[in-house]
Amino acid sequence: GKGKANDGINIAAESGEPVSAAADGEVVFVGDQLKGYGNMVLIKHSGNRHTTYAHLQRTAVSRYDRVKQGDIIGYVG
Repeated sequence: GKGKANDGINIAAESGEPVSAAADGEVVFVGDQLKGYGNMVLIKHSGNRHTTYAHLQRTAVSRYDRVKQGDIIGYVG
């Protein structure tokens, strides 16, 4: 489409649907300070891997929280 280009995977979902962590890890960022991403959660996983969840309606985690794969971390915006 005509959306912004990024290096990630965009997954279509209905507004308000829960968003789950892809793998176990530690939440290292929660906020809306990065322009163009809305509410965002960044999780650090083992092996120095990270996942980013952007454009959330609201978040369900805080910085430094430990999450397990499948835990709800927010809701689609």
